[in-house]
Amino acid sequence: MDKDKITLVLIKFEQKQIVWKILQDYLQELSQFGRQKKNEKGEYQYQYFDSYWEDNKRYPFFIMIDNEIAGFIFVNNHSVLSEDNNLHAIGEFYILPKFRKIGIGKEAAFQIFNQFSGKWEVSQLNGNLQAIEFWRKVINEFTKDRYKEINNSLGPVQTFISNDK
Repeated sequence: MDKDKITLVLIKFEQKQIVWKILQDYLQELSQFGRQKKNEKGEYQYQYFDSYWEDNKRYPFFIMIDNEIAGFIFVNNHSVLSEDNNLHAIGEFYILPKFRKIGIGKEAAFQIFNQFSGKWEVSQLNGNLQAIEFWRKVINEFTKDRYKEINNSLGPVQTFISNDK
């Protein structure tokens, strides 16, 4: 995979409905690990969706490859471990199935970690073994094994510092 062709593009307000449709697929996949339920419209709810265009500490990105949407990353400053909001966290991360297992997720994660330097938390849900394996491998490689992992009631959380390179 040519990592130069992978770019992160801030999702514009006018593109909200595009990412909402992709988010539904993501939440469908996650529903096996949690309590997500569909509403009367047949859609999964996502409480913080609108805040990604209203809160200046939340950043929604498309992961693009050759001008095609390959997934999305939502970045926020919400800590699952403490009251500290002086950090960056992956709120959501999704790679469309046809783009998986070819390095796009790793490259997108590296780009986002480099774009936002400082403290990071990345959490996964218990039972989501693919996500847990992915994030451990990616964060280990990115940090050269300089991260900590803490388990909370929802699942593992990796913490580390990203510095501009």
